[in-house]
Amino acid sequence: MTTFTSLITSFAMTLTLLLLFTGRTGSLFIAILITVERYLVVGHPFKMKVWWSVKKTRVVVFIASLLAILSNLPRYLSVSLMENEHTGDIPQLQDFPYLFYSTQLGILFFRKIKWLGRMHFMMDFLLPLPILLFLNLLLFMKVQK
Repeated sequence: MTTFTSLITSFAMTLTLLLLFTGRTGSLFIAILITVERYLVVGHPFKMKVWWSVKKTRVVVFIASLLAILSNLPRYLSVSLMENEHTGDIPQLQDFPYLFYSTQLGILFFRKIKWLGRMHFMMDFLLPLPILLFLNLLLFMKVQK
């Protein structure tokens, strides 16, 4: 592969990985914000105009997006895209010209600092579900009244 093609491929694969991490966390934050907004509209319709506005919505969405980027910063720094060195020893990897490898920061972040890996697991998987269930349960109870 030429150097230019190699550079474009490296950039595209790294960008895809970064968008995957940020998109997953960001979409969870936005889903929680939508659920909060739905609860406020149904549960407190007259106070809603005081609590929530278009400007506040933009600020909160911006903050959620910024938190999604910042919380995934260790993940961005933990991998490096390199040419595949496993040309014959591992048959399953032969067809991939590039692979992601852990950097020294990745080893530090996710293998030596255990709480950081757990924080990402909790933030992306464990915390959103109970929050969404609780808010939707409150919403359901308000609608039933």
